[in-house]
Amino acid sequence: MGVILSAFCTDCGYKKENIFFGSGMQNSTPHLLACDHGSNEIILTGPGATGCDFYHDPKMYKGKINSAFIQDFDVFLSPEHNQCPRCKKYTLAFERIGEWD
Repeated sequence: MGVILSAFCTDCGYKKENIFFGSGMQNSTPHLLACDHGSNEIILTGPGATGCDFYHDPKMYKGKINSAFIQDFDVFLSPEHNQCPRCKKYTLAFERIGEWD
């Protein structure tokens, strides 16, 4: 099952709703979260994408993987202290709002 997320930056107010992260039951290609360099937006993309930084890369969040992280197979997403695509501070949080398959 994939996870539906919402993202919010506590510093600049950046917000993105209904982000379909992970792998659904009918989908073999995972939806990975990344910060697009051109648009400074959170995007969903596949594993081989270029021109972006993936949110599961340790340079995009502060802290260590723990039980609070959102997991899809071997991909771990920090629920807080992520780099905001707009202000570039580590004040972006992901909130789980549902599941998809």
